[in-house]
Amino acid sequence: MIYTYEQVIHGFSTRLMLEEAVQLESQPGILSVLPLCFARGKYELHTTRTPEFLGLDKSTDLFPESDLMSEVVIGVLDTGVWPESKSFINTGLGPVPSNWKGEWESATNFGIRNF
Repeated sequence: MIYTYEQVIHGFSTRLMLEEAVQLESQPGILSVLPLCFARGKYELHTTRTPEFLGLDKSTDLFPESDLMSEVVIGVLDTGVWPESKSFINTGLGPVPSNWKGEWESATNFGIRNF
């Protein structure tokens, strides 16, 4: 186990041999197993190098004499899911794709304790 994710998604990262990844992917409750694309250079991780991503040159700071960039907080506000919300109405949607690996859960009295 290299890292566990608990804030926005629930998951983990680990190093596996191909056979182990295939076996893990076939287990109930596993939605997906993704390859380590970052190490192979397929993707560039922009979130840790924002100035480079925005094309900013470190030698020409936007506000070199100010502290406008100090004490900045960036976060994700997860307000939960309310199934009765109109945003979840599935009118006009087709059937569930055959390759979907999730499972249907129904409940009554859905409330704050379900989070």
